[in-house]
Amino acid sequence: MAPGLKTLAVLATGIVAALVIAAAPANAASGEQGVHITKLIIEPRGPDFNVTVHYSTSFMTKIFSLLFGARVVQPGIVDQLDGFGDVRLASIDTYNQVAKLTAKNQSRPFNGVYLYDGDATFPVAIDLIQVTGDAVDQPLNVSNAAEVPAFFYRINASSQSSF
Repeated sequence: MAPGLKTLAVLATGIVAALVIAAAPANAASGEQGVHITKLIIEPRGPDFNVTVHYSTSFMTKIFSLLFGARVVQPGIVDQLDGFGDVRLASIDTYNQVAKLTAKNQSRPFNGVYLYDGDATFPVAIDLIQVTGDAVDQPLNVSNAAEVPAFFYRINASSQSSF
């Protein structure tokens, strides 16, 4: 390794270490760790759900996700939504802290509508869960909830995924 590159590598390591040391007391004081889902928007599409997740993170998690990409926050988001079962990540915008996912086979047809039985539970409460979209007559909003309530929606709505 060339002397200039070695110096640059040592300097970069020092900067990262200084960030970690400086931010550790702030993280500990705030009590914020990992990923916290602040808003979960569910848009039913046939038996599947398009899910948009707005989240917040600790200072260090945000810094590392900006430096190293979505793989830093992906497990925290997907693990918290494991209650849906078959969840597939479509995209994560780490700068704006928004993720888009698809939850497959969430509801079933019943007397001309799709029925969601409300069986998805989450390990921690989500600040706001919102069910909205073309298939829903009016939005359903639930605050500070650890589960999606049962609901039904029109069966003839577009079954094409928008993600």
